[in-house]
Amino acid sequence: MEFEIDEFKDQFLAKSRFEIVYAKHLEDSLKESYKSMRTLLREKNIRIKMDRDERLIQVSTTSKTRDPYVILKSKDFVTLICKGVPLEEAQKVFDDNMSYAWINIQALASDKEVFINRRNRLIGPNGDTLTALKMLTKTYILVKSKSVCVIGPFASVLQVEQFVLKVMENYHPVHLLKQMMAKKEVEQCADKKDMNWKNFVPVVKKKIGGSKKVKRQFNVREGKLFMDMPVRKEDVEIVKKSKKME
Repeated sequence: MEFEIDEFKDQFLAKSRFEIVYAKHLEDSLKESYKSMRTLLREKNIRIKMDRDERLIQVSTTSKTRDPYVILKSKDFVTLICKGVPLEEAQKVFDDNMSYAWINIQALASDKEVFINRRNRLIGPNGDTLTALKMLTKTYILVKSKSVCVIGPFASVLQVEQFVLKVMENYHPVHLLKQMMAKKEVEQCADKKDMNWKNFVPVVKKKIGGSKKVKRQFNVREGKLFMDMPVRKEDVEIVKKSKKME
């Protein structure tokens, strides 16, 4: 269902307004893109105001606003720009077929070292893993500081979100990419749509790391396995004597 301006001739009874706070280090870049933002939102009949003292941007409806949902899209648009997303990518949220997700990956890690290692694994050497993920899902992905931003079609955004969550859970990204490629090939093959995909799609298991293997040694006298229990010479002699008696 598409919005038709002729169906809404009267102005809204109440004004809608949102305020988005931005970081201080993004102030210069926001100054450069502010004119373009204002021009774009003016076409949507949305007013924008930048308060540099409070470091926030305000978006609100006007008397000419007729689309009831455009104010929410405008809020998302400004939020993405305030997070460091380029304007040409952020404006895609005005498309009804596009969505976005903002994932806090730091909250998914147990400590700082684990967070840094898994974030680097998500990006890949020279950004290769991220590039491959963008090509497979046809989305825009930005990994910045403690979070990941994804912009694209609804199904693709959900796919990337699941990929990121699994990588932060210690699944290897290369194996996940191979699984995604296999699924894509099966989806495109008409003969395999009604078949069981387990035969064609590899199963990815979580990588278990950080645990050191400890040798398990046998205690002859007790006849049980113990951790770090060395075999005594006396026990060895008892076993030899028992074998000779047999």
